Parts: sequence; structure tokens; C-alpha cells
Amino acid sequence: MTQYELYSFNPAFAKDIDYTGNGIMFSYNDPELLEQVKVWNADEAPEDIIISLTDSRLALYAVYAEDEEPEECFFALSTLAGLELLMWTAQEYGLDGEEAYAFLRRVLLRLAYEPTESGGISLEWLDGEQRKAVYRAYEASKAQVSA
Repeated sequence: MTQYELYSFNPAFAKDIDYTGNGIMFSYNDPELLEQVKVWNADEAPEDIIISLTDSRLALYAVYAEDEEPEECFFALSTLAGLELLMWTAQEYGLDGEEAYAFLRRVLLRLAYEPTESGGISLEWLDGEQRKAVYRAYEASKAQVSA
């Protein structure tokens, strides 16, 4: 499966937003991401790139005219891009305060420590102490869920 990386998320490139029961799907036409997809596909640019985010899954789909179904690709977000995407999603859903914080924490921790076959959030830019703090938060959130 092809892997793409996003180091920063810019909501200005998000279009055609579709709110699902537990997530959000949208076209995301960031020139840098489009270039990555084009390079990996023999210089063929996709018609569209779709990002899907739920509370347990992150996926990117490259859409080509000749394909019956969009091509699912592995999608890695940097810590910064992950936080930017999650904060934007929380705003789109009208979450604020404690509700937004709980959403950000739950989804960030899950996608960082339980990435799926289609994608996750990388913690590579965090230093050792920051990673330890995030891991402790992940362990605490798992304990809350199983309690």
C-alpha cells in the first residue's frame, strides 16, 4: 500500500465536507499532498483526494477517473498535522471546552498508539519527555475505558 505523509493541515484546502455519524469526510487538495500522490502514480494526478476521519480510523483515498472505487492509501500525519486536523474537526462539529478536549485527547491517543492499516499519527517530532507524557495519557485513557 502506498504511503503518504502530511506535515501540516490547512483547512483552506478542505472542501465538500460530509459529516458522518462518528466522523468527517472531505476533499483535501493540498498541493504538497497532491504532488506526493502524483509522484507515486507515474506522474498521474488524481482527480481528488479524500480524507476520512472517525474516532478510531484515519484514511486517505486517491480518486482517479478510471477507477471504479477510490484507492485507499496508508496515511501518516505528523504530530502537528494530526493536532491541526483534530482541532479543525472539533470546530466543524461545534465542540468546545471539555468536550473538544476529550475528543482531541481520545482520537489523538488512539491514532498515535493504535494506528490502523490505513493510517495514524506519528509522534516523531516530540522529544523523549513529551512522548513519555503522551504515553502516560494513553495508558490512563485505556484504564478509563476498561474501568
